[in-house]
Amino acid sequence: MSIEEEVNIATAQDNARRSAASMLASLPARLQKDEDRIAAQLQRHKGNAFAKITVLHDLLNAFGAAMAPFTACKAGCDACCHYNVSLFPIEARYIEHFAGHKQRGDPLPAQDFHGQPCPFLKEGRCGIYNARPISCRLHVAFTKTAYWCSPARSSEGQFQQIDLTGIREALVDVASASGGVAHTDIRQVFGVPARWTAT
Repeated sequence: MSIEEEVNIATAQDNARRSAASMLASLPARLQKDEDRIAAQLQRHKGNAFAKITVLHDLLNAFGAAMAPFTACKAGCDACCHYNVSLFPIEARYIEHFAGHKQRGDPLPAQDFHGQPCPFLKEGRCGIYNARPISCRLHVAFTKTAYWCSPARSSEGQFQQIDLTGIREALVDVASASGGVAHTDIRQVFGVPARWTAT
């Protein structure tokens, strides 16, 4: 489908609903069960918080593979890397530990960062891909094209997403047991790229 065919927002929204429904219909039953059970599984898990986050990442990788044929998302598309990116303190520490990026000593004030690039976006690609927050992993575009993903247009309408409640519940449990559930934007804790900093 060409971008021109999705310029009409109603068409794009309908495409997203259909693609999401097709994806859910094709989702392996095992994967659905794993997602339903993940919160309880992690409550019994003997590993530390980082190990539990890694288990969630592995499950989301499996979901990502199942969703890929039904989304407009592809390597090099970085529109959503210019959205607000929320994360929990444990996820910031995970990035610090596994990707080697230090948090700011003084977090930036809360604000709307929509339109500003993620500090880890490098030449259109994620510089912390394997350690990226769960909010990044949960966000996909079920539209046929990335036309409505542009930060300039993305707030003009609502588009179908899937709600992986088991994963969200498990993440809140891990965060709650590991330093709190206060959301921050990734830019608050890791900084804003220099060209976006006020002079």
